[in-house]
Amino acid sequence: MGNIKNFNLAKNPYLLFLPCLVLYIVLILIFSKTENFGDEIRYITYAHNLTHGFYSPPYPHIDLGNGPGYSLILTPFVAFNTPLIFLKLLNAVFYYISVVFLFKCLKQIVPFKFALICSLFWALYPNVFEQMPYTLPEIFACSLIPLFLFCTLNGFKSNTSKKALKYLIISGLIFGYLALTKPIFG
Repeated sequence: MGNIKNFNLAKNPYLLFLPCLVLYIVLILIFSKTENFGDEIRYITYAHNLTHGFYSPPYPHIDLGNGPGYSLILTPFVAFNTPLIFLKLLNAVFYYISVVFLFKCLKQIVPFKFALICSLFWALYPNVFEQMPYTLPEIFACSLIPLFLFCTLNGFKSNTSKKALKYLIISGLIFGYLALTKPIFG
């Protein structure tokens, strides 16, 4: 492995973990199905409802089985009739972002090699690969958690109260959106 810390690629985590993004895209292209499966139908239906100005059908058919966070992300794509594969490819981007921000967060508190190893474990976590080819909120929630941690850590490490307040407000908004996406966090 040598001294990877001095390698220019290591200074930019977006480039460092770019092969992971390529891997995620390939996995989605190989394993995704052309039709919706299970809960995917519900999230796309919610997004379709949002394009028409409501989330749940009116009484007596009210359906609030899921939070609106993930459906809000899907709404612009559903509104423009984007092919289903592009909705699924969003998972690759979301999980890639989670790996990058986990690394950026860890790099602030642990040595570089340890941050890299932990981030690679997260990047190659096999249970996530099962969810990746589906239009489900789990991958999106996985991207919000490292973002929340990164903003919270930067808020507490900030040298000015204005900067700290900015980061903590952003982390609060991220946590709120996480609760809208996966209500268990609420």
